Amino acid sequence: MQNIQHLVLLVGTNPLPNYVVAKYFLTRENKLKKIWLVYSEKIGNQNSTRDLAENLSNVLNKITEVSIKFISLSDVSSAKKIESDIKEKLIPKFFDEYVHLNYTGGTKAMSVHVYRTLERELGNRCSFSYLDSRDYILKNDNGIITNDLRDEINISFDDLIDLHGCEKVESEYKPKWIEVIDAFERLIVEDKLKDEYLKWVKEFLRKVYFKNNDFIREVDKFVEHNHLPGKSDYLNNFFRNNTKVDVMKLLQKIPSEYSIINEDGTLWLPNKKDKNIENTYKKRLGTSVENFLNGKWLEVYVSEVLKRNLKKQNDKSIVLVDNWKIKKKTARKPFEIDLLALYGYQLCGISITTSDREPTCKGKVFEILHRVHQLGGSESKAILITCLPKKNIYRFKKDLETITGATKEKLLVLCEADLKPDDLWRKIYRHIKEE
Repeated sequence: MQNIQHLVLLVGTNPLPNYVVAKYFLTRENKLKKIWLVYSEKIGNQNSTRDLAENLSNVLNKITEVSIKFISLSDVSSAKKIESDIKEKLIPKFFDEYVHLNYTGGTKAMSVHVYRTLERELGNRCSFSYLDSRDYILKNDNGIITNDLRDEINISFDDLIDLHGCEKVESEYKPKWIEVIDAFERLIVEDKLKDEYLKWVKEFLRKVYFKNNDFIREVDKFVEHNHLPGKSDYLNNFFRNNTKVDVMKLLQKIPSEYSIINEDGTLWLPNKKDKNIENTYKKRLGTSVENFLNGKWLEVYVSEVLKRNLKKQNDKSIVLVDNWKIKKKTARKPFEIDLLALYGYQLCGISITTSDREPTCKGKVFEILHRVHQLGGSESKAILITCLPKKNIYRFKKDLETITGATKEKLLVLCEADLKPDDLWRKIYRHIKEE
């Protein structure tokens, strides 16, 4: 390629490929003068991508002083309109200088007709490229331009959500309690998770602290649900009979102010004479039961396994964040992804559930595929970690391929048998890096 003075980018519904391409050329083209963001106007049923173009400009302005300009297309489905808009609004801006079009973004009609117009009007003063989402390589009409750009171009999580006009929302406190996670890891390594802990959750925890699958948030309703104080002895016997030694040891490692048990091993039950009982109940049981023991512990476990192994291998190419709630600035409600991994600019979202029910797990798959594509585009990947039995996993994966169309390169599904730390690490790392 000759020295590029003008870089033209087509802005579609995901500006991430534009960011990658712009960052690549900004590091190599020292004569680059302007970046042109070509976006669609809001007309009739045609949505505008002006906001996304502005988001992209704002993020790029953090890393460059190259001038960034906007060009609108009035009708992105009309070849004639696209051609006339480009000829009238863009071509005169180039003078006799060299232009490069990356046609990754935008609609297919935009890509084809902007390409054809520039090629016809500029001749040998223009070159072209696209970012291949299958192998993360920038390519031109003659073949490959770059190696895998995930090893060269990165983006922070903050900038990634800024591209989409999103913001981080403060998440509720979720405990990490590493000593307890170590106890969970021992259960997993010793093949006791299903028969001891998960069985305990179903047969005790969810019967005592949940009603209609929802955690009982109010102390009065908890008392009513468990027929207290009259049934206190019965409840303690129920606890002892359903709690095996290893589960009890695990519970004893939870800090006392959050524990479901007292120092003598009996259940902590709210005392109605305590004036602060409502707040104590919410802090103690809301934290330990709802935000940890019922399933959130698995999110912490997966995160710790990944961080531990990345540190062990001194691999800084993958960045992890957890406990992020994200909200589009124009939306009312935030959404949450259990664990996010960025390899360069490739986003991998990890959804984690202790459920062994296929309908629940399928719902998690649809959610994570939607969210990672929303933020990371076609380059993104997803992982679902479940407690499904191993015997069901092959059929479950085949069902997902049929329903979602997601290939094994884009979606990894793990079951209860995959949770041992070495297996978990190896399979997730290989999926993210395609090794």
